[in-house]
Amino acid sequence: MRRVYIETSVWGMVAPGQSPALQEPTVEFLDQCAARKHQPYISAVVADELRQAGVEVQQVTIAKLGAVDPHILAITPASEALAERFLREGVLPPRRLDDARHVACALVHEIDLLVSWNYRHIANVRKAEAFNAIAVLSGLRGALEIHTPLEVLEWT
Repeated sequence: MRRVYIETSVWGMVAPGQSPALQEPTVEFLDQCAARKHQPYISAVVADELRQAGVEVQQVTIAKLGAVDPHILAITPASEALAERFLREGVLPPRRLDDARHVACALVHEIDLLVSWNYRHIANVRKAEAFNAIAVLSGLRGALEIHTPLEVLEWT
């Protein structure tokens, strides 16, 4: 079973008013996680970002979080240092520290797959290559795959 870190943009996609083209595969992917076809993980960064959403979004996402029941990964000094390195090396702009924390946490905890709808800062081939290269230079495995929920569904 693949260990999957589910980034905040995926959880936010279950909220009302989202595009059905993105929401439907998101819900199907999260249902697979709840059925344990994938081993789901989040970090405190996800919880912090969800707290910034409106009340209705929080209610829906908290209900889905409860159904999926992901394991919670610690934000460690090693993951914080790696996130800061992503910013220093220019992989992400300084204002995207939380995005860097998601990726760093997944890499430090040797998660197999990070799932995100954030194409600009996380879910694209160039970023994945850069994240993994910096992880290897930092002494980590550097084998994190990054995909959207839709891409993951295509494998199952």
